[in-house]
Amino acid sequence: MQPTIHSTMTQTARRLIATAALVLTGITTAHAGWWQETFFEGFDAPLDTSKWYIYDSVGHAGNGLRKPSAVTVSDSMLNITAKMVNGQLVSGGIATTQNFQYGRFEFRVRTLQTADDRTSGVVLTWPISDNWPAEGENDIYETMTDGDRPHFETNIHYLDATSTHHAWKRTYPAAPAWQWWTVAMDWTPDSIKIYRKQENAPFRPDELPIAVLDDPSRVPDYLHRLCIQLDAYYPTMTGEALMQVAWARVYQWNPNATPPSIQPPAIVDGGIYRISPYLATHRCLEVPLDQYADGTGLVNYDYYDLLNQLWLITDDGGGYWRFSPLSSPDKALDVNGGASADGTKVQIWTHNTSSAQRWKIYHTGGGWFQFKPQCAPSSVLSLKLGNTANNNPYYLWTDHDTDPQYFHMQLFGVE
Repeated sequence: MQPTIHSTMTQTARRLIATAALVLTGITTAHAGWWQETFFEGFDAPLDTSKWYIYDSVGHAGNGLRKPSAVTVSDSMLNITAKMVNGQLVSGGIATTQNFQYGRFEFRVRTLQTADDRTSGVVLTWPISDNWPAEGENDIYETMTDGDRPHFETNIHYLDATSTHHAWKRTYPAAPAWQWWTVAMDWTPDSIKIYRKQENAPFRPDELPIAVLDDPSRVPDYLHRLCIQLDAYYPTMTGEALMQVAWARVYQWNPNATPPSIQPPAIVDGGIYRISPYLATHRCLEVPLDQYADGTGLVNYDYYDLLNQLWLITDDGGGYWRFSPLSSPDKALDVNGGASADGTKVQIWTHNTSSAQRWKIYHTGGGWFQFKPQCAPSSVLSLKLGNTANNNPYYLWTDHDTDPQYFHMQLFGVE
């Protein structure tokens, strides 16, 4: 069902302009230009060796071998396997012949579950010099070795000022690695941003990163290649591991390009969403971690892709929607006592079908939304006093078309 259109004019124009900021930063500063595709692989034909190196070497960390026999293309899909062959663990990998310094790297990937904890699927950029870790390593998607593939993570390797090796790490527990994911990395001189979604499509300008590394000292500035690998962490394994990639794209920033127009999709019944305030799109509407009791208030917090930061939105009839946190799906977004006074606490409460838990979603243009409860139709969900700090609460306030009352919704999947 398409959300009802709500007319607001006093600040909408400014928010539409600010939407351009999402093109590159997802946060505050508007930029001209857009990403221009410079590399594409759809895996709809045998691998072109003018575009790809196919590994033929010892395995990861000396475990087994990497052989071309482990790499195949079929049904418009790259398949990389790992299994025992004549007493040797044989896995595989490929790397682009084209080199890149900065850019957007986008791909569609999954790594299937295995009988043991011996292999890790990884899509990364690696320095062409092989001078590691001095020239960095950007592990965009890395499953690690858990055979259940419960999640994937990002690891950015770098040396500090004392030449000590570190890895900036973000884990995405709401993203089972055995499922298909579209993943992207924006790599610029100042930052690295990671994106994920289940939709099989390139990322739009209004889609926000799930992780941001904004310390330039930890961002590599050397030529890298894009690599796709199924890594062996032990010399033997049981059964077979399989990693699949449907496509890969690389873009370079073009300051003269025009960003595509933003057409937010209709709200999806059963969709899983991240909800971020206009004033701080790197943060989100959160149920405090490990708190599940009725009456728990909602806060603003840095987004870490946790279940308490994702919301299941279901059609509640009559143009209303129910919001349930994935961390406690029997609860619902609730107005305390069904009140309508300014400053009323917004909380979670066991689902009870009351008007305090039924919300209308209004698209105000440019990818921004407001949320109005049935119990208080003149009021909206608001970020308290417009304070964007972590742990600042949300409450109910009369709709004044002000910045603390506008939100971005990003669909991550469907239940």
